[in-house]
Amino acid sequence: MKFFNTFLKVIVLVVSSSANAAPVTVDFLVDIDRRSTSVNDQWVVDSNYTGQEFTLSVTFDSNGYNLGERDYWDGQGVTSYRPSIYPISASETPFDTEINSVQPTLDYHGDTETTFSGSVSGEYSYNQTFQRSTISQDFYLSSGVSYYDSPSRYIASFERSISLGFRTFDETMTLGDIVPLSLEEYLDLGLGQTFSFRQQVDEDSNENWTYPGGAEWITVDGGIRYSGNAIMTNVAVVPVPAAVWLFGSGLLGLVGVARRKKA
Repeated sequence: MKFFNTFLKVIVLVVSSSANAAPVTVDFLVDIDRRSTSVNDQWVVDSNYTGQEFTLSVTFDSNGYNLGERDYWDGQGVTSYRPSIYPISASETPFDTEINSVQPTLDYHGDTETTFSGSVSGEYSYNQTFQRSTISQDFYLSSGVSYYDSPSRYIASFERSISLGFRTFDETMTLGDIVPLSLEEYLDLGLGQTFSFRQQVDEDSNENWTYPGGAEWITVDGGIRYSGNAIMTNVAVVPVPAAVWLFGSGLLGLVGVARRKKA
C-alpha cells in the first residue's frame, strides 16, 4: 500500500509539474524601417532599403522565470525587481539567411575566445524620489565570442543578436502588485507596447586601449543591422501536449487496477 501511495504522488507531481511548466509564447508585429552596414568603422544607413514587416514569435521557459528583488542605485531611493527569463526558441526572420552568410566574413580579433549565450530580462522599479514606477522588458537573444589578448584585457566582441526592449511608466502599480505575477502575467504588461527592435551581426573592437576615460570602441567593417519597432500583440501559454495527460491518466489507471487486484 505504501508503495502505491508513493507511486501515485509521483505521478500526480509529474503531471501537475508539466502543466505548471507550460512555456509562454509572445508574438511581436515587427516593422523594420532601416538597414545599416558598418563601413569605415561606422554604421551607414542603406538609402535604398524600403522596409519590411513580419511577425516574430519568442517562446520562454516558465521554469526559468524568477522574480527576484534587487535594491540598486544606492542613495537614490530606487527599489527594483528584475526578473530572469529564458528563451526556448524564436521564429525565423526575413534577415536570417543574409546575417548567417555575413557572419563568417567578419575579421575576428584576439587570441583567447569565450563564448556566451543569449539572455532575457525585464525590470520593475519604483523611484521614491519621483514617486513613479518604471516597467521595462528587454529581450536579448544573442550568441557570440569575446576576444582577449590577455586574461584581463578585453579587446573585441563578436555578436549575432536579436533584441527587443520597451520602457514605460505606471504610477499606480506598486512592487506588491508585481511580485505575485506569473510569467504570463508579467509579459502581459507589454501587450500593446511599442518595443525597439534590432537584429544584427557585428564585431566591436577596441583599437585604443589608452583612450582617455576608458577604451575606445569601433565597429569593425562588414556588419549588418536591421532596426525598427515592434508591437507586442499576443501572450499565450503553450498548451501541454495531450500525450502528457494521456501518459498521466494511463499511469493512474494502472495504479487503480493494481490496487483492486491487491484488494
